[in-house]
Amino acid sequence: MFPASRTAALAALLLATTGLTACSHERETAAATEMCVSTAKQNPAAAANPHIPSAAVDASLGQADGCVFRGAGDFTLDVSKCPADYDINAGITADKIRLFTSMPHSGALAAYGYIGDGLKNYLAYVNANGGVGGRTIELDIMDDQYQPDLTRKNVDKAIQSGTYAASAAILGSSNNGAIRDVMNDECMPHLLVASSEDRWGDPEHYPWTTGMGLNYGNEAGLWKRWLSDKYPDGTTVAFVAMNNDFGKAYQQSFTRAAEGSSIKIVANELIDPAAPNMTDQLTSAAASKAEVAIFAVAGTFCVQAIGGVERSSWKPVVITGNSCAQIETSLAPLQKEGLTGNGTHVVQYYYNPEDPANAAPEFAKLYTEEMTKGGLDPHVAQYANGWFWGWYLVAILRDADTMKGGLNRANIAVAARSITQPYPLLVSGLTSKFNGLQDAYLFEGGQMFRYEGATKSKVGAWEPASELLNREGRTGTFTKINLQ
Repeated sequence: MFPASRTAALAALLLATTGLTACSHERETAAATEMCVSTAKQNPAAAANPHIPSAAVDASLGQADGCVFRGAGDFTLDVSKCPADYDINAGITADKIRLFTSMPHSGALAAYGYIGDGLKNYLAYVNANGGVGGRTIELDIMDDQYQPDLTRKNVDKAIQSGTYAASAAILGSSNNGAIRDVMNDECMPHLLVASSEDRWGDPEHYPWTTGMGLNYGNEAGLWKRWLSDKYPDGTTVAFVAMNNDFGKAYQQSFTRAAEGSSIKIVANELIDPAAPNMTDQLTSAAASKAEVAIFAVAGTFCVQAIGGVERSSWKPVVITGNSCAQIETSLAPLQKEGLTGNGTHVVQYYYNPEDPANAAPEFAKLYTEEMTKGGLDPHVAQYANGWFWGWYLVAILRDADTMKGGLNRANIAVAARSITQPYPLLVSGLTSKFNGLQDAYLFEGGQMFRYEGATKSKVGAWEPASELLNREGRTGTFTKINLQ
């Protein structure tokens, strides 16, 4: 909150510098009843296009009373609590929306930066087809080498420039952890975090931050549900995870989900992310003779985990996190070792465009065409992930553009908590919804798939190994999370 000494002078400053009418930071003043209105021009919506999300939010949402903006599920934002020099229209003009992201484009994990390139490719397609109310969307990608301190520097620079409306798809658990406080303190929409930790679903304490992917808690809950169905009399699990925020979040979530069930965790192994291999952890896990092995790992550890079990005498049912679902990086490399990876299980919630099982072949075809047109390789899975993020980003912007008060930063943050429409390549029957303070997780379901058909010379494919597992609306928020 702002000090009581700030009175009419603050309101005048806001009016002069930000395009806001008087918006009191002291609710007892007469200025409190005046409207806090965006000056950005509202343009007519683009024609419907099945490959671009149309506005699907309740148009009565948005600016409700002065500086209070109302969203779905009892969610509200009061921009009178923002900094004194806050500009609700920063980064938004009559013909442009300027956004930024921070992710690795150099260093050991530079390949994950391809998400940003794929996102920009989808935005280019949207811009060529009307943009958002006639506005083009510009995305500036800042390289952070996956280092949280560099992410923070990038964010500070972006905020201080006063030229961005929001961030989108900033990558990494620790990276987003390093910026969440400042993003919320500065009322910068922190959209679609590219990390799946449960903590991003906390609208009560961090209203400007929204997650995106299937969060670790829900994924762990789906593992538990599938295992309970497969082993009604109970089973044993060896859990192997990376010793960082990512791995520990999975480990804690599965432990919590399994509480009170007939699933018994008989081994818990942690791997130093800088370790050259996970031989010791695999040996200890195998010694437990567990019926099920769950690997919450990423990168080359995916290959080591799957391959290590396959070449051993231990034959558990293998489940990996979604981080190991990319065939070209986690399973295809096994062929060089004379292995296949067949039998590996993973919960998936959306298809790669190249998967023939996807339910939107025209959208998948468009992806390949636009990638090729942009000089990018459509076979690179991280580019496809960029389209996934891009779809929901555009859905947020188009929803915000139709809400009361028009397209401004507060309505962008409100729209991000009010998503209702599904990405075309979601697993059949799956929903994707945010509902304010009632439901803070966009995805709460998926389907178990099993890798099959690989040989030493041919990659396999993911085949369904369960019916749709959907927990839509059951998880709640981070402060009241339900994983059972």
